[in-house]
Amino acid sequence: VWVRDRRESLKEEVKEFYIRHILFKPNAIRSFSETRKIAQIILEKLLTGADFENLAIQHSEHSLSASKGGSIGWIRENQLSQSFNVDTKNLRQGIVNNLIESQFGLHILEVDDIKKVDISQEKIKQKAFKILKDRKYAENLESWLREIRSTAYVEFPEFKRINN
Repeated sequence: VWVRDRRESLKEEVKEFYIRHILFKPNAIRSFSETRKIAQIILEKLLTGADFENLAIQHSEHSLSASKGGSIGWIRENQLSQSFNVDTKNLRQGIVNNLIESQFGLHILEVDDIKKVDISQEKIKQKAFKILKDRKYAENLESWLREIRSTAYVEFPEFKRINN
């Protein structure tokens, strides 16, 4: 028996985090520094054992997640680092003990659960879709160019040669 060929391992895993948050938005009435003070008070309550879900319902200014106790759901590590500018390498379960600033305002984050997800099948599907899309694009481009060429009419006026 001899090995004629090897296939690369297609397995690719990413971390997903089940996140809850409380959002505080500065506005025309409340400055950024006042918003930070309010958020800091709520964060201290949470760190001393207050119920996250109740505080999210009462204080979060993100209407979609507030009604669900602050739940955002499962977020992949690259989405989390882009949206919240969080270093996911050191992220553990529990309340993140500092306020997180994003384009939306100030957040208090709680990580309820962390899991690793195999995305190899998803990657294969994305690659296949890209190949098909590129092939279809090339076919349509060629067809369109043939159509343009067939309908194009270019007339060259007679040129008179000027001798010096």
